[in-house]
Amino acid sequence: MVDRIEKVFHNASYDCQFLGGKSKVKKINCTLELAKKVPYYIAPLPNYQLKTVAELGYT
Repeated sequence: MVDRIEKVFHNASYDCQFLGGKSKVKKINCTLELAKKVPYYIAPLPNYQLKTVAELGYT
C-alpha cells in the first residue's frame, strides 16, 4: 500500500535518508529537482529554497 502513495518532497535525496534510502522509497517527486529544470527566463528564481519556489504560485 505504501508503495502506491505518491510522495512529494523538497530535496528528496535528504528526506529519503530517513525513510531507508532513495532506493527503498517508491513514487517520489522532488520539487527541488523540478524547479531546477524550469528555464530561468520562465521562472527567474534567486535561489531554490522551498519558500521561494512556493511563492511562484504554480499549481
